[in-house]
Amino acid sequence: MIGRKRIRKTDFEEIVMKAEDWRGRICTCDDRCYSPEKEALIFPPFQQKIVFISESPYNFPNEECKTLYEFLEKDFLEGVKKKTESMIPANIFDFLCKTFRPAFSSSPTKGDIEKFLRHIYWTHAAKKSLKCLKGNRKKYAEQCYETTIKELKETHPRLIVIASSTACRYCLIEKKIL
Repeated sequence: MIGRKRIRKTDFEEIVMKAEDWRGRICTCDDRCYSPEKEALIFPPFQQKIVFISESPYNFPNEECKTLYEFLEKDFLEGVKKKTESMIPANIFDFLCKTFRPAFSSSPTKGDIEKFLRHIYWTHAAKKSLKCLKGNRKKYAEQCYETTIKELKETHPRLIVIASSTACRYCLIEKKIL
């Protein structure tokens, strides 16, 4: 008897599918969104015990990375490959490598990205890029406040790492959600 071989989706495809479903359930600002033409950069929950909150996706989407899959394969993977020897991180990807070092091998691969995302839930205070927006960043991040609450309720983190003055201010001082 010949058995059927199950075709497994690539790790990034599974992450993207779960992320798209998750984004549809939690990102509900609709007409109140500060940047409705851009895609929110939201990763899926996998019962991670660590949550990492950064300011916003700096340059996503862009000409080369319009989808989450492209972001994972190009921006994220290429970003973590460019680690610096300096103790001060050069960018968010360098910060991730230095802060969560055990998740990344000396020559990061797609497997390292998957491992990172399955163990650390990465979110942003503002779910869409703030790069070309004028005005108060806090105002834009506040529009994503309810989504951040939903993310924290779903993940039940044991540890939260905040690398955003905006997120720190509204999580710890103004909204006191932590």
